[in-house]
Amino acid sequence: MSPTYWLNPDNGISYPIVMQTPQHQVDTLAALQTLPITAPGTTLLPVLAGVADIKRSSTSAVVSQYNIQPVVQVYATAQGRDLGALAGDVQQLLDATATAVPKGSSVVLLGQVKTMNSAFNGLLFGLLAAIVLIYLLVGGQLPVMVGSVRHRLRPPRRASRHRLDPVLDADDAARCLP
Repeated sequence: MSPTYWLNPDNGISYPIVMQTPQHQVDTLAALQTLPITAPGTTLLPVLAGVADIKRSSTSAVVSQYNIQPVVQVYATAQGRDLGALAGDVQQLLDATATAVPKGSSVVLLGQVKTMNSAFNGLLFGLLAAIVLIYLLVGGQLPVMVGSVRHRLRPPRRASRHRLDPVLDADDAARCLP
């Protein structure tokens, strides 16, 4: 059954034509064919078989689109396994069968896996940005910190009566001389 649309001549927008009947009233093909069609302002009630050719056929139960492209959706659930491991296994299967996909078609993994990958990529970017920021902040303070640590690790000077104390190093001795 192909979808039927009505084009509104006033605004040029197409509207899908949908019919609803309680399922218990349409339990056979003959009951569907004799279904009366009503419209406002009509006195004659034509039956559906008078305006449509009705026959049994097989088709998809759900017609879906993604980015205006028709898609066939396969739903899976991860029972007893984490989503990351399951997504890895499914992606390996998709990669292994990529050559069997007809021309003009594509097979992609969407849903919670796409959301999970997007979130982890954002977290990874944030972590790397934080590491770089911390490195830049600490890198600017590193020479000051190293000098402070060296100053604290230097042994204390002894008070001396002599101008050249053997405990002083050569730099200290040069500063003490006139």
